[in-house]
Amino acid sequence: MDDELGIPRGEEEEILREAAEQSGFHKMPYHPVFYNPNGELPPGFSDDYYAVARVITERILTGQALEDIEGTVALFLFRHYLELALKSVAFNLRWLITENENVLRSEAVKWPEGHKLDVLWEEIRREFPNKMGMKLWQEFDTEFLGKCISEFHSIDPWGERFRYRREKHDHARDRLKALGPSWSDLLVVMEHAHNVLRAMETYLIETYGQNEEWRSEMNSW
Repeated sequence: MDDELGIPRGEEEEILREAAEQSGFHKMPYHPVFYNPNGELPPGFSDDYYAVARVITERILTGQALEDIEGTVALFLFRHYLELALKSVAFNLRWLITENENVLRSEAVKWPEGHKLDVLWEEIRREFPNKMGMKLWQEFDTEFLGKCISEFHSIDPWGERFRYRREKHDHARDRLKALGPSWSDLLVVMEHAHNVLRAMETYLIETYGQNEEWRSEMNSW
């Protein structure tokens, strides 16, 4: 028995051993994490960011996580999801000339670049009604989605605020007050924005597929 701590010698040695192994001075062999470095990422990708952001937000709301610790991660993941989802919708729009005609497969269609949500949204707002018709555009809840994108763009216009301790672009920030997100409202916004973006993306992908089937059939005659 250790006289000072009142811990049996065996337990004390085990505690010290575990502490040593968890320190930065403990040397151990490195085992590669990736067994196929050139392999493809699993499908989903942008939805994965949404899914994890949602789980973290739910954990905060139920008291299983602290917003000061995991909250910024949830905000970053959802903001990044918005960027990737908007790029996907814009990319699928670029493959369509009209609702009934696709861009030829031999032509190069570029993936949208940049991190600014308002630029991506402006392209979609312009091209979707032009190519797919105003009636269809108005059937989606684009008003809600537009407000979501506008708010997140105004909060983080360069995609830096939730990623870096200090932003590369200078902004005047209120250092005395927290950003103060409403996690319950965020959860509702995340779910509905995801539903709208997913519906738009799915419709565009299916439209492209139907056009390709029709073109293949026409070429077979």
